[in-house]
Amino acid sequence: MSIEADLAYVKQVIERTRKSVLLDTLPLIVWGGLTVIGCGLSTWSSRMNSVWLWVVLMTAGWLYAGWRSWQILRAKGVVTLLETGLYATWFSAYLAMSLVGFAGYAMGIVPPDAIAFHDAVLFGLAFVVSAGLMRSRNLLFVGVGWWLAAIVIALTPSSSRLLVFGAAVAILLIVPCIIYRHRNREA
Repeated sequence: MSIEADLAYVKQVIERTRKSVLLDTLPLIVWGGLTVIGCGLSTWSSRMNSVWLWVVLMTAGWLYAGWRSWQILRAKGVVTLLETGLYATWFSAYLAMSLVGFAGYAMGIVPPDAIAFHDAVLFGLAFVVSAGLMRSRNLLFVGVGWWLAAIVIALTPSSSRLLVFGAAVAILLIVPCIIYRHRNREA
C-alpha cells in the first residue's frame, strides 16, 4: 500500500466513525423538560419560585444524566474520541449552568435575573461546539438560535425572563433533540 492509500483509508475510517457517532439526546430532553417545569412553576406561582425547587429539579437532572451515561458506557464498552468530546461539551455546559445558577447566586455574584441569559449563552456554546464536532449545519443553526434567544432574554422585562427562557428551552433544546432522536432511530 502507498502512503496515499493509507491516508485515504485513515480518512475513510474517521468519516465512518463520525457518521456512526450519535449524540444521546435523551438526557438533554429530560434536562429540558425539568427546566420547562421549573420555569413554568416559578412563573405561575411566587411560592414556587424558590431555590429549593431548582435544587430538586437539577438534582433529578444530574442523577438521570449520570445514570444514563453509566448505562451507555457499560453497554458500549468503548467510547470514541468524538463521543468523549461531545460528552465533555455537554457535561461542561451543564456544570457551568449549575455553578452560575447555584454557587453564583448563593454567593451574590450572579443576580437571579441574569441566570437565564447566562444559560442561553452556554446552550449556544454547547450546540456550536457539538456542530463543529459532528459537522452539522443544523446544530450550528440551533446554537446561533440560542445566542439570539440570549439577546431576547436580556431585553425582556425581569418578570418575564424565566417564561421566555422556558419557551427557548422547549423550542431550541427539546424540539431539536426529539427531531434528532427520531431521525437517527430510522437511520
